[in-house]
Order: sequence, then C-alpha cells, then structure tokens
Amino acid sequence: MLHVLLLLPHSSYKADAFLTACARAGVGLTVGTDHVPVLRHARHCTLTLSFLDTASDAEQIKSYARRHAIDAVVAADGMAVPLAAVACASLGLSYNSPASVQLASDKCLTRQAQANAGLPCPRFALLKDDTEKLPPAIGYPCVLKPLRLSASRGVIRVDNHTDFNAARTRIASLLKTSKLKISNAGSEILAESYLEGQEFSIDGLLTNGRLHCLTIFEKPDPLQGPFFEESIFITPPRCSGEFCQKLINAVQDTVDALGLTQGPVHAELRASAQAVTVLEIAPRPIGGLCSNAITVSGMPLEEVIIRHALDADFLPAAQQHEHRGVMMIPIPGAGILKSVSGLEPARRTQHVLGVTLCIALGEQLVPLPEGDRYLGFIFAAAPRFEQAEAALRNAHAKLRFNIAG
Repeated sequence: MLHVLLLLPHSSYKADAFLTACARAGVGLTVGTDHVPVLRHARHCTLTLSFLDTASDAEQIKSYARRHAIDAVVAADGMAVPLAAVACASLGLSYNSPASVQLASDKCLTRQAQANAGLPCPRFALLKDDTEKLPPAIGYPCVLKPLRLSASRGVIRVDNHTDFNAARTRIASLLKTSKLKISNAGSEILAESYLEGQEFSIDGLLTNGRLHCLTIFEKPDPLQGPFFEESIFITPPRCSGEFCQKLINAVQDTVDALGLTQGPVHAELRASAQAVTVLEIAPRPIGGLCSNAITVSGMPLEEVIIRHALDADFLPAAQQHEHRGVMMIPIPGAGILKSVSGLEPARRTQHVLGVTLCIALGEQLVPLPEGDRYLGFIFAAAPRFEQAEAALRNAHAKLRFNIAG
C-alpha cells in the first residue's frame, strides 16, 4: 500500500477533507501535525511537528522515513508548504524546490521574478522603514500589503499621503502582533501601483512544471478597496475559451518565473483590457472550505491532490455541468459573536447546497484587514451563473449576526 505523509497544521480548515480523501484513495496515512488531540480519534499514525522550525521538523520527518516508507508528502495548506519542500528534497521525492517556495511565499520576491521575466506586474517597492515615502514612480492610488500574509490580511488601498501613512502604521502593527512575530515590521511592507480590472482565480496541478488547470473561478464583486475582502467565487466563469486560455497562460508564465514544478497551485489574477496580471500564486490548494465548490471527475479536490501526489500522470479532466459557487461570509464588525439567526431559511434558499459557520458563539470577531478568518461559507449550484450568484446573495441576506462590541 502506498503511504502519504499529510502535513496538517491545527489551524487548517482541511483536516476532515484530506482525511476523507486519503480513505477514499485507499492509501496508508501518517499525519504530521502540531495539535495531536484534534486528531486523536482518527485511524492513522501521527507525527508531532511544530511548523515553526522547518529544519528540526524536516529532520524528524527524515528520521521517521528511515523506519516507515513515505511515497508522497502533501501540504494541506500554506503554512505546511515550506516544510513539505524541505522534507521532499531530503527524501528525494518530487515537489517544489525550497527556493521556488521561498519566491512564491514572499510577495516582493514574486514581483521581482515577474519583472525579471518581463511579465505584467504592478510597479512595486519595498518599504524598508516607517519613514520612507512612497516612490514617485508608483504614485496614487496604490496598494500596501504585507509580504507574507494571505487571505487579503493587511492589504489596503491608499489614495493619498494621509491614507498612506495610516495604512503603513496599521500594517506594521498587524505584523508585530501576528503569529509570524516579525520584529522588523517596517521592512515587511510592499507598495504596489493599483491595478484596475476584474479578479479571477485558478486552481490546478503542476507536473514537471506544466500547469494542468482544474478550475477557474470568477469573482463577480468589484474588489476596489480600501480593503480586499474576497466574497463570491463561481465556476465556470462567464468567459470565452480564448480568454480562459489567457488566464491559464498567465499562471503558467508565473509558474515558470518562480520555478514551481510539482503539486497543487492556487493563483489570483486581475484582468483588464490591457493585460492579465497574476497578483499572487501559491503552491497549495485554495484556502478555507472553498474547495468544497470544486469537483473534478466526481472527486473532491483533496482526493485529486492525494492521487496526483502518488501518480504525477493522474490528471483528471474538469467536467463542469453546472455553475458552482461559494461565498466566504464576511465579518460585518468587531466584537463577540452572540447569536446567529436565519440559518435554516438560508439553507432552504433555492440552489443553495449548504451553509457552514466556522466561528463559534462567544468567540471574538476581527474584520479585515486584521482578521484571519471568515464567519463561514455558503455553497450553491445552479444551471446558470446568475442563478448561482443570486442563490449565494439571497442566502446571505437571510442571515443575521448579533455581535456585542
């Protein structure tokens, strides 16, 4: 029996999905995690890791592999990707190199790689301290963002000098209090020229550097700032085959520039009449529970990833007979979540497949740009794009959140 090492940080939304995927694929499983009690009832071996000391964790994996065969290492989310790269390099398994993962995980290094390859990208500059002015070549409006946070955390559009100073201070404060514990927060902020256009995302698999597209999501909401809280994703998009190929080509070009070669990839793009620009690319699956909206040849995305990790020739074709959508329920305000009403009416909305809440009553809600979680997810499927979009919006309109400040 082939054996998978699944790297599963306790903060991941994907524990159940990946454990189910491994069972469906009929593989042996070891879970590398930093929170064993969460998985104590599962039927698999467990390897305790920190995900904070990559070198030490990689040595522990290497030692484990001397006693137990490992045929593939799969990272459940972005936090586990650097460790997966180092572990696979030491075990001789196919995966992205540590160097390519470093380029993809740092937004400034990604921009430099795009620029060096002659690819479309915004004008950019690294703010090295909290007194540095915005370079005139960038100009307003622009976007300030942390180098290493995901899910739009700390990403702020600014339209003038006053906004610029306020946003830079806000992002630096976020970085100093984040789990990354960055001491030189001022040098962790990237300034970019603002790009007009509509956003899309692509999920695919890499095999020897070639992109196999699984899904293209269209984001119907305009993401113009000041914050960029993602909300609705719907696939397939309302685009021609020619335009979809332009999106895929843009991701392939950025994959080449970064040197990514193997496994899942998730890319965020902005398309205008002038160019298709890859805003961000990550060697991991789509975040949160959004993968529940992706089915490939009757399989959930996590199962596809497991099977591809064990057999690089496993590249199922995406067969989409309906429009599937997901809404990441935004956090409307800061405070303690006291109650939620309207759940059952929302779930009974036509074309809605389900509504899942991810924050328990009594927990603190923190909106973007500081927050790192969504309230939950709404899923829908319909024959037409507009029906799927309307179902998500109608279900969300029925929800009421009581938040105590």
